[in-house]
Amino acid sequence: MSKTESSPLHDAYTEALLDLGQKTACVAQEDIYNEFGVLLVKKGDPIRDSTADRLREHRLEKPIDDVVGLQQRLSSRNLFAVCTRLFEQQTDLGFICAEEDTALRIRHWCMHRELNSAVAQKLTVMMRTRPPVFERTLAGAVLAGLIAREAGLSPERQAVVFDAALIRDLGTLHQPLEAQPQDPRLHEQAIEHLALGARIADQCRSYDDSIREIVEQHHERPDGLGVPKGMTSCRPEAAVIEMADRTWAHMRAWQAEGALPLTMCIPWLRAQMRGPGSELVQALLRILLREPLPLPVPEMSSGDIQARVMERSLYVSQVFSLLPVLLDALSGVDLAVLPAIQMLTGYVAESGFGNLESLEMIALEGDAGMSPEELREVDMAQCVFLDRARRLCARLSQAADLPENAGKVVQELAMVLEPVDTRTFWETNG
Repeated sequence: MSKTESSPLHDAYTEALLDLGQKTACVAQEDIYNEFGVLLVKKGDPIRDSTADRLREHRLEKPIDDVVGLQQRLSSRNLFAVCTRLFEQQTDLGFICAEEDTALRIRHWCMHRELNSAVAQKLTVMMRTRPPVFERTLAGAVLAGLIAREAGLSPERQAVVFDAALIRDLGTLHQPLEAQPQDPRLHEQAIEHLALGARIADQCRSYDDSIREIVEQHHERPDGLGVPKGMTSCRPEAAVIEMADRTWAHMRAWQAEGALPLTMCIPWLRAQMRGPGSELVQALLRILLREPLPLPVPEMSSGDIQARVMERSLYVSQVFSLLPVLLDALSGVDLAVLPAIQMLTGYVAESGFGNLESLEMIALEGDAGMSPEELREVDMAQCVFLDRARRLCARLSQAADLPENAGKVVQELAMVLEPVDTRTFWETNG
């Protein structure tokens, strides 16, 4: 870490900290020397324009967090306040922190130890300079702690999960923003933050010894579909954090499309209730479904909703089969919609909403299959998916300089989507 952190010309975190130090109260915590022992800044001197520039020009003897300190950084106490405020602001997640027992548990996780000074400073820099990453970090830590509790981990391991989740993405601060795609599977450089995070965990000597390993594995999954190693025997704490991370990512993606994020995640979670890691999915579902879903509930028969889901699944399958073809046709084209197409493809692949075989099993099993409530959730998810695909198609149709082969795929997509009714069952029958 010291080599990375002591290279001010190449380290994004050092630059962010020094920039922030010029705007807020920030001082030298001790005499600061360069790698050759030359004194650069005396202890107690404020970090201003001139001192910040001087530090940028040298490789430092010690890591930047050891020698430069923000005067107002996150503490364990105000971390709890920030966590609570974050969840209260979520339309359909506010109930999580509203339960007295849950609020006390989150308070304990935040305050069972004083934050390591380097962790507190990095979290403060993240909060000030990269708010979306900070939101994801805190939300993931709280969700991971709650999943760990619901899954039966001991109170001590719940606290370890929370601590590791706070540290897991601090390594991204040392990378430029352009090196951080949303999906860690998309680019190799995104995996670098695992090693950077593990080094940060090494500095937290008062924390549990397992935290380094948990941070290194926090993108692994029990089903072997994680990264970077595709492990099937990762630490249970790491699997919990990965489940929380993936759920939060899906919720934010649906929120960006104007849909209720919790509502859209329920069917996605139900589709993963078989195989390795299913106990974590079940634990998360128990947490999320303690309160009724914010949906109208019209009278309907299982047969009606099964028929609707089966009919619409044909369109979902056709769209799903065309999306990879469209991605290939757009290879090398710099379009803002490409990540959205990738997310749509991954969403259907994981959820199985376009899987006719599984939907036929629903129809054949009747009462042994999905309940009317579960089918209603799938109905809504299909509608949002198809509506989103239609809007993407419209945007691509208006794109300038679209490759000819991509244009043909877009036309085919438009033909598939033209007859689709994307109103949910209760919008047409409620």
